[in-house]
Amino acid sequence: MRPLLHSHASFIAVLLAALVGLGSGVRANAQDDVDVHASGGAALIAPLGSFNALGGVPAPSGLMYSADGLSVSPWFLAGIDARFLRDLPALRFGARVGLQWYGLDYAAGERVPIATEDGGVYMATLDHDLVLSFSTVGIEPYARYQLEDWLALDLGLPFQIPMGSDHTQTMRFADPPGLPFLDGSTEVTTGQGVVPGLSALVPSLSLGAEGTVPMNRTGSVQFTPRLSVIVPITAWETEAGLRTLSVNAGIGIRFQFRERPEDPYIDEQGRYLDTTIVRDTVVILSSRVVHDSLVLVSILAEQYPNGDTVNVLVRERYQRLIPKPPSVLKASLSLAFETEDGSLIDEARVNVTTVELTRTVPILPVVVFDPEGTSLPERYRQLTPAVAARWKEPAALREQQTHWQYHVLNVVGSRMRANAQTSLRLISYDDGTAEGAIANARRTAAVQTYLLTTFGLPKSRVIIENRRGQASQQPWVFLADDTRVLLKPLTVADTVVESRLPRVRMRPDVISESRLRSWVIAIRKGADTVKQMRGEGSAPGIVMWDMNEDLTTEATLTGPKMLATLTVIDREGTIQQSEPSRISVQEPSRPAQSGINERRIEVLRWIGADYLHTPDLELFGLSPSFDRIDVYPSTSRREDFFVVSAPAVVHPVSEPVWFREHLHPAEQPLFDHAEVYIKRERRP
Repeated sequence: MRPLLHSHASFIAVLLAALVGLGSGVRANAQDDVDVHASGGAALIAPLGSFNALGGVPAPSGLMYSADGLSVSPWFLAGIDARFLRDLPALRFGARVGLQWYGLDYAAGERVPIATEDGGVYMATLDHDLVLSFSTVGIEPYARYQLEDWLALDLGLPFQIPMGSDHTQTMRFADPPGLPFLDGSTEVTTGQGVVPGLSALVPSLSLGAEGTVPMNRTGSVQFTPRLSVIVPITAWETEAGLRTLSVNAGIGIRFQFRERPEDPYIDEQGRYLDTTIVRDTVVILSSRVVHDSLVLVSILAEQYPNGDTVNVLVRERYQRLIPKPPSVLKASLSLAFETEDGSLIDEARVNVTTVELTRTVPILPVVVFDPEGTSLPERYRQLTPAVAARWKEPAALREQQTHWQYHVLNVVGSRMRANAQTSLRLISYDDGTAEGAIANARRTAAVQTYLLTTFGLPKSRVIIENRRGQASQQPWVFLADDTRVLLKPLTVADTVVESRLPRVRMRPDVISESRLRSWVIAIRKGADTVKQMRGEGSAPGIVMWDMNEDLTTEATLTGPKMLATLTVIDREGTIQQSEPSRISVQEPSRPAQSGINERRIEVLRWIGADYLHTPDLELFGLSPSFDRIDVYPSTSRREDFFVVSAPAVVHPVSEPVWFREHLHPAEQPLFDHAEVYIKRERRP
């Protein structure tokens, strides 16, 4: 869009003459702190909003005009400001006048039917373009704040008066493009003239930033690059709601009028000043600077009167800052891999072991119902009578994707069928309300019905005891067995093939002139970070990483290779990263089908509330000796090991482990704290 440039030469001439006269008057009256400034440049105009029609401009009904691009227009301003508050020398107040030209482009589309050569009708697209331009004279009070020696900010309230305006509205075919009208032209002017309905006065808000670059030795004349934003508070044309956003950029000049001694070598009493200047410069190597710089640190002036002469001694202290070359900082990372016997190899290998595993786990004597439910939750495995007749309790530990706790009723039912002299009590507590008592009775009845119908038990052997509880009572049904036969632990023996990843021994090697601030070893697999180990100060000699803590064998052998990098930061902030070290893991060879590499006994000891206590004697039998105890603590850890002679290894809280797999959130807290007692016998 081309801005409309109206002739304001006479106005600019009068304005400049007034400013020159004002500056001369200020100088004549010896004002001590007054600035006169003028600047000009180009403005980037952005029209805002949309409208159906502009009052007085003919347009088809139903059109919606919207802004169509940006325009560039000139601007000019001049003004004067002064310091009114002695305690705030950086704050100034003033006024300025300015000229601003605006150019606005709007466009709208219209669908119209036209006849085709074959007698048909085609819905064509007409584009309507509306070009507006006008100029304004503004009077603006403003406040200016000198933020730095080289930068000032100002906030103003311009009152803009539209002077001359023009508009042109045209239309042309966009689809099909280039289609002529009846007169043979491809573009028709549908309206032109002055812009109707412009407001007589438009208050606005301006925010500007102005640089100040001295152009002479005293700094009384300054070159001022300027950037500002102007937003009208009200619309230019109220019916259509024309609004704009103006970003102005330009350059200018500022004149400062200051009271200065006529002769710098004569003081106020007429005595001659004999001045001696002593400069001391200290050179400092600094890592905080990029270029050489000279900084004045202090000035101390001492005067010694001597008749008509005053001897002045000025001591100036400077600091010269020179960029310091970066300290030498090098980092590398070497890797080695530990085998099962503790020896080191250069390539990682997966250790595959055939294990004859005997595992004993407790059965928690409880069925956890959903808070509002009264039927058995679906997570508890419910068998048909036919399946229950041939079901064996080792299947509770062998079944994939199901935790053995969800077979608690099947284990108890199969044991009751095999031991005719046993009976079971179902104990539950309500929440003290009538509704809670009904729900509580339905839960115990659901457990009893399942045991009777699935395992063919008489009702007399499954006794219900519904008791009164308290408001916070949980929806649980407890299983009680006085014979200690029905709820004894589960034991299963299997031969399994286990794969174990090696431990990585990482040796950081760092050369640093400055001491290290911190170090980080990052293990990445593609775009994912698998492990990070970090520390403050010097890097340790050896960092160990057990890959099994963060990876599975399958995840290690698939996808992108793993890379280990060492990143160090010294005390000066210099950062150095080592070349990536590749962690390649060889696929394991298939173990021999015959032969057992290891025999292992694992006993899971559950630790929890006393009312769910599982007997330790039934778990451990004759209390065999163990090689190790793996402790999986809760946030409130207890250490009351049943076998105190074995060394204990404490794992992180909530670490993923086999006895927590496939647990529903309702039962997860039950296995929050447990201990695994391990006895291992390796074969050559």
